[in-house]
Amino acid sequence: MRIFIANEGYDVPPSEVTEAIQGDLSQLPQRLFALIVKHGYDQARALQSLEKGSEMFKAQTEVSGEINGQVNHKPEGLREIKIQDLKAFRKTLKLDEKPSPVQPLEIYYESQSPRL
Repeated sequence: MRIFIANEGYDVPPSEVTEAIQGDLSQLPQRLFALIVKHGYDQARALQSLEKGSEMFKAQTEVSGEINGQVNHKPEGLREIKIQDLKAFRKTLKLDEKPSPVQPLEIYYESQSPRL
């Protein structure tokens, strides 16, 4: 949040931002709005910035599942596997197909003089 507020052009001390983001997350937008306005910035601009910030915050928490360092949920499709025997685990992995060129190699030809 500190980086977002600084990127939006607000000069607010980091200690005050840290204090504002502590506590109940449902009150976070109101606390940040009050903090920005307290430092003399325009209310309409602050609202616009907070709307943009809330979209970014929502997207970030959906991807990472983290809010203030606390994991709420794990992203779907990923799971944690504890490996006791590495050799046995490697045997369970499947090999991908061989890499293939995007264009057929036949289109390239050798020339007498190299191109520099």
